[in-house]
Amino acid sequence: MRLLSLILLLCLPVASFAQPASFTEWLEKGKAEFHKEYEDQDYAAAVGYLEKAAALQPNSAEAQYFLGYAYGRLNSKDGERIPGMSVALTLKASAAFEKVIKLSPKYEGEMLLLDPYSKIGSEWSSLALALLKRNQPDSAQWAFSEARKRGAFQDFIVETARLRVALTSPHSILISSGDNMTYPILYLQQMEAYRKDVALVDVSLLNSVWYPSFLRDAGVVEFSMSSPTLDTLSYIAWSAARRTIKDTQNQPKFAWTLQPSYANDYLLRGDRLLLDLITYNQFRRSVFFSMTMASESMLSLQDYLKPYVLLGLLSAGPMTKTDAQQLTDITKMLALFEKVNPNSTDQLNMVNEIRAAILLYIDQTIKDRRKKHASEVLALFEKMAELKKYPVSEQTQTYIDWLKKELA
Repeated sequence: MRLLSLILLLCLPVASFAQPASFTEWLEKGKAEFHKEYEDQDYAAAVGYLEKAAALQPNSAEAQYFLGYAYGRLNSKDGERIPGMSVALTLKASAAFEKVIKLSPKYEGEMLLLDPYSKIGSEWSSLALALLKRNQPDSAQWAFSEARKRGAFQDFIVETARLRVALTSPHSILISSGDNMTYPILYLQQMEAYRKDVALVDVSLLNSVWYPSFLRDAGVVEFSMSSPTLDTLSYIAWSAARRTIKDTQNQPKFAWTLQPSYANDYLLRGDRLLLDLITYNQFRRSVFFSMTMASESMLSLQDYLKPYVLLGLLSAGPMTKTDAQQLTDITKMLALFEKVNPNSTDQLNMVNEIRAAILLYIDQTIKDRRKKHASEVLALFEKMAELKKYPVSEQTQTYIDWLKKELA
C-alpha cells in the first residue's frame, strides 16, 4: 500500500505537466504568430492553437476573429500568394468571421488590419481575383456573390466605391490601394459591369510577381517593359531625382521630383512599375489617384494632383471641374453617411477619411483664394457630416475651428 502511494505521489508532477493548456494560453499562442517577424510567422501552427482555443470557448469572438485571420493567412499570407488560394480555406476563414459578427456585431476585441465585415469581403475578393487570374470569370462572380451574401460589401462600402469611380472620366486609369478601396470597385465592375472602361490598378499588388502581367494580359493597362523585365523587376537604390512625363508627340508635358518611397533610400518594385505605367501612358488616358492612399504610394505626386476630393487627377493643365460640380459631388459623398453600419470600425474609419479629404479640400480652396466656395463647402460639411452621431477627434475639431476663423 505504501509503495502504491509513493508511485502515485511521484506521478503527480507528470500528470500536472501533461494537463492541456487553458483557453487563454492557446489564444495567446495563436495571436503570438501574428506578431513575429514575417519570416518566422507559422500560420499552420496558429490555426492549430486557435482551433483549440475556439473549441474550449466557442463563444469567444476574439478567438474566432484570430482563427479567421489565421485561416486567411494560411490561404494567402500576402498578395504574392493570392493566385494559389483555395475555396476550402476561404470558406473556413469566412465562417469564422461570420461567427464573430453573430457573437459580437460590434467587435471590440484585439484587431489586426480589418474588422470582420471587411475581412469577409477581403477573403472572398482575393479568391475572386485568383479565379480571374485563372480565367474563370463565372467562378469569380460566384465568389463576389458569396462575399455579399455573408455580410461584406454593405451599402456604404459599395456606394462609396461607386461614387469614387463616378468621379473619373471615361477610359481613365484609377490608382487605388488596400482591400477596402480596391475590392469594392472590382466588385462593381464584375457584378454590375459598372464602369468597366476604368482601369483599376492596386499599387500594393504591383509589388507581386503575378499582378502586373495579369493586368497587361487582361488588357487593363500597358507597360513599356517586355515580359521578362516585367516579371523580374526589383527594388533599386534611389535618391531624389527629377522625372518627366512626355505627351504623345514626345514633348515634355509634366515634371516633378520623385523622392525615395522606402527607408529614404529605395524605390520598390511597385513604385517602378507604377512610374513606368504613367510615363508610358503619356496622358493618353486620364490618371486618377485615390486621395485616401498612403502618400508614400503616390510617387511624390500628392501635391501635384488636381483635387476631386476623393480623387486626385494627374494633369499638366488647369482644373476642369467647376465649383458647382465639386459641391454636387461633396453633397453626394456626405449623403452616403446615412448608410454607415455603426458596428463596423472600418466604415467609421472611412467616414473620418472622407471628412479629412473634404477638410483638406476646403483648406486648398482657401489657399486658392476661393473663399466663397470654401464657405459653401464648410457649411455643407457641418450640416451633413454627422458630427454629432460620429464625433470627430479633438485634433480634427481644432482644424475645423481654424478653417472657420480663416473664413470669418
